[in-house]
Formats: sequence, C-alpha cells, structure tokens
Amino acid sequence: MSDKKNILLRGHGKLHADIKKYLSDDISVKVWMDKGKYVKRTGAEITHDLDTFYRQLKIDRKTGDLPINYQYRKEFLSIYRKLSKHANAFLYIYSRKPTLNGENNFMDMMDAFHIYIHFFIDLLKTNNIHYVFFSTVPHHADYVLYCVAKELNIKTIGFFQSQEPGKSFMSTDFDQLGSLGNCSENLQPIPIERKARKSYFYLENSSKYRPFIKVISALLFRRDMDLFFHRVTNLRKERRFKHNYNHLITCQLPKKKFVYFPLHLQPELSTMTLGGEFVDQMLAIECLRALLPDEWWIAVKENPKQTAYARGELFFARLAKLPNVVYMGKTVDTFELIENSEFCATVTGTVGREALAFGKRVLVFGQAVYKDFPGVIQYRNGLTLDDIMSLSFSHSELELAHAKQVHNMVNLVVDSNYIHLVENFSANENTQLLANIIHQVVRE
Repeated sequence: MSDKKNILLRGHGKLHADIKKYLSDDISVKVWMDKGKYVKRTGAEITHDLDTFYRQLKIDRKTGDLPINYQYRKEFLSIYRKLSKHANAFLYIYSRKPTLNGENNFMDMMDAFHIYIHFFIDLLKTNNIHYVFFSTVPHHADYVLYCVAKELNIKTIGFFQSQEPGKSFMSTDFDQLGSLGNCSENLQPIPIERKARKSYFYLENSSKYRPFIKVISALLFRRDMDLFFHRVTNLRKERRFKHNYNHLITCQLPKKKFVYFPLHLQPELSTMTLGGEFVDQMLAIECLRALLPDEWWIAVKENPKQTAYARGELFFARLAKLPNVVYMGKTVDTFELIENSEFCATVTGTVGREALAFGKRVLVFGQAVYKDFPGVIQYRNGLTLDDIMSLSFSHSELELAHAKQVHNMVNLVVDSNYIHLVENFSANENTQLLANIIHQVVRE
C-alpha cells in the first residue's frame, strides 16, 4: 500500500494508549479524541479532549470563545441541512447535561447541533480522515461525528463490548451490531443454560450517598458553579422521584395474563442511541399497550439503578393513565416476572436474552444486539399480537444463533470494566489485536 491512510480514534485511550507503536508507517492516527485524564495516566497522545464533548458547550465569559474551534463555512450548510433528521436524537442526548450557559432550551441545543456539525466536518476534512474507529456506540456529541462521517462517506468502524469474555461486536453501522449475517461456517451450537438466573456486575446498586458526593465534587474539585447548581437541582428531583416511585409501586404480580417490560437505566446508550425514537420508553409501553388485548396486563419494572433522570412527574402521569399497567418495585425478582409472563418486551435490554433462555418470546423496540435471534421480533407499525405469539423456536436453534453471533465477534476488549472476565488478560496482546483489526480494515 503506497498511500498513507489517516484515521480518527474515538476512545480506545484507556486500554490502548500505545496503539501507535503497533501500527505500520502507512497508517497515521491523525486525530485522537479521548478523555484528557488518560494522557496523564497512560501517556496516550490525545489531540482532542473528549471531556469537551461530554459536557455542553460553554462560552468563556471573558473572551467569548467556544471550547472548540468552530468556524462558519457556507459550503457546509448543505450537509447541515441533510443531517437535520438526526437533530431529535441529538437533543435527547444533549439534554442530559448541565444547563447550557444558564439555559437549556430547544434553540440553544439546536445552535449547539449546528456548531458541532460544522466542527466535525472541518475536523474530518482538514485532517483528510479516511476511517473513524469508535470504541463504543456514540452517545454524546460524538454522535454528531458519526452522522457527519456517514454523510461524507468516510468509513466508520464501531465496537461494542460483549458479555462474552474477551470478545466485542464490530460493525460499520451501529444499527447492525450483533447481526448474524450469512454465516456459512459449519458451527457447533454454544450451550445456553436453560432458565439461567444470572447476575451482572453492572447492575449492582451504587451508594445512596452518590448524589451528595457528586454535589461536593462539583464544588470542591471541579470548581464549576454551573455544574454545582445543576447537581443541587438534581437532589430536589431525586426527592420527587422517590415520592412518585413509592406512591405507585407494587410488589404483586398481575393475576391475569401479562407482558413483562423492564425499564432501562437512563441516560445510557442502550436507549439514547440504540433505542431510536424509543429513547422515550413510555412510548414503547404505550405502543405495547395498544397491540395487547384489553384484558392483558403489562408489568413495568423499574431499573435497580435508576435515578430521577427521565422519571419526572409527567412520566408518572403518562404511566398512571395507561389501563392495566402495573409499576413494579426495583426489588421484585426479574426472573419470576419472566417466568410468569406471556412474553417479554424491551427496547434493547439484556432481559431479552434471559427471556429466550426461559423459552419466552421477545419483542424489541430498538436495535438490540440479539434482534436476529429466533424467538425475537422487532416492533413495527402494524405489528399484531398474533405475529408475536406465532413465533416458535427451539433451544437448540437459540444455541446455534448464539454460536453464529460469537463467530462474528472480534477478539478484543474495548471496555476496561470487562477485563476481569478475561483469564490472564494481557494489555499488550489486546492492543495488538486492535492494531490487527485496523490494519485489516484499512487494507481491504
């Protein structure tokens, strides 16, 4: 290969700080976006501090400057207008952050959307980027980077950590993560324990004092008054959430036929990016209610780690107006709900895999990584209960689908929280694996 290829890395710094040592001379890491703290911890050569994109654009009161180099360019306007279809998803993502320079209204966030689009177009064009590698599904301002790269026909390669030890999903389009494709290999099924009652480390409850710790951190360590007042306001929201939660919850399972719908923790990429329009989980529940017979119930279980975000008073007002819907407490056994339900529904949750192991059908509303598995159906306009209930699958078919999916994964850890699942994990070997993937993609 004679021409040098320029790549942009989004993330990867925490696990792959010295990736440049493993890349050949014909590949240049021109742009590397990651958290600035990794520079000190790992020595990664970060060119753009991702913390800038994690938080809302904040204008310097003294100079009037933005934290990113934004320049108006008239030739970018046509691209901006094409990308306006992604504004709704961006607004959901961006609204999770502290108020924007004291404001948090629609037009302020649309201004930010415009600025980010221009910034990322300029970033990609100026640096002549050929490939963009994401360490996970974009769910901050980097979502705009993904959309811009697609519009500019720059190849995107995204990873997403699997629960399979040492393996990750990889795709050029995030809505295709987990796709089984046309696997021609003669694979042996991978055993799946029937009615497995697994526990997951990421569902462990955080300290009840965490909201107060975050308030103190904003004041003493970050010295950010906007963030401090944002978090103080959140304490008041937490009180209202707990009041509404305690007022509505029940621990009694419905005595008639019911569908189990466990709520996702929000804000997280599982709904913000992979959920599409169903980032609004109440919309998914309302759609589910509409396709069920009147006498059927829906058991909606709150996520064990959920806080006040996306659980305002209007959320509970919508929930309370739905007939034959019960709001289950965080401590209710999810496996008892699965086993007693007619089928399970979720946006993209792990509960779908769990339900399949119980022999239950699954309705998904978002881009779940197991959406191609037997026994799973994706919500669409015109879907009927008969469409769902007519699904049939065997446990052996499920095990074969799992084998196909694992076969399509790559040997790579992209999330440091999953290192403990890998026996004798080697950071150097893991970085070499990423370098091998980059070489393969660039030389295709």
